[in-house]
Amino acid sequence: MTGYYIFKSYSNVDAYGYFYTNSFNPSDTTINLLAEDDESGGYGQFLIRYWLQSSQTYVLVFTTYVPRITAAFSIIATGSSNVDFGPVIPPSSSIS
Repeated sequence: MTGYYIFKSYSNVDAYGYFYTNSFNPSDTTINLLAEDDESGGYGQFLIRYWLQSSQTYVLVFTTYVPRITAAFSIIATGSSNVDFGPVIPPSSSIS
């Protein structure tokens, strides 16, 4: 359902969130970027607020502020309706 939504991270590491429309390109993280956040959720967590269209695909990327850190995390989404999260299957790449 179209409406205003909030995405907040919960983790024991300093988190960073990126929010995209359609797809995420790790080779150029500015393509399709709608929003990004580092500290708005408090305690090193991101909080992204955005108006979503029901017919659109969105990608939320959770990463850590410090490279090469792994940790468990949760994302809480609140808004006009339920939010379904699913994995993103990266396109296969070949090296020539």
